[in-house]
Amino acid sequence: MAKTGSPLQKGSNRPRALDKLPSATAGLQPIRWADLPVDQRHDFLEKTSAVYMSLVKEIVRSSDQCVDKYEYFMGAHAIWRWIVIISTGMIAVLNIIVSHIGSLKVPSNWTTPMSVVASVFAVTVTILATLEGFTNAAERAQGYRESREMFVDVSEEFISAWETMSDR
Repeated sequence: MAKTGSPLQKGSNRPRALDKLPSATAGLQPIRWADLPVDQRHDFLEKTSAVYMSLVKEIVRSSDQCVDKYEYFMGAHAIWRWIVIISTGMIAVLNIIVSHIGSLKVPSNWTTPMSVVASVFAVTVTILATLEGFTNAAERAQGYRESREMFVDVSEEFISAWETMSDR
């Protein structure tokens, strides 16, 4: 909230510094579009169209970059998921071996090392699963997908608006 007596306070009679600056449009009078000569209208539309379309092209480039990022993050997500799934399966196999080591014809001095290997592998898989969740690649990819859809929608709306305006 503005302080008492400040130029921003509602109803303040104090002049603001900005009020003393000349306007950028001082002395300019608006001209009706219909009153402009055809060649001036044509030149204006060509220049404006070039600027407008360069902005639309920038939106399309951004959309393309979103596609690239989406594909990158979905690939990263797939790799992480494969690593975690295969590692989890290997843990299950190691646990089966360790739990049945007595019934298998394996030397008894292998029991402790196999248990340690299974435990270390389980910790490793836990770390990998946590890292996979931390990278959050699937959600990041989804964000880029939604951004791309917004960019495409905006570019289509801009093009449609331009075509509608230039048809007048």
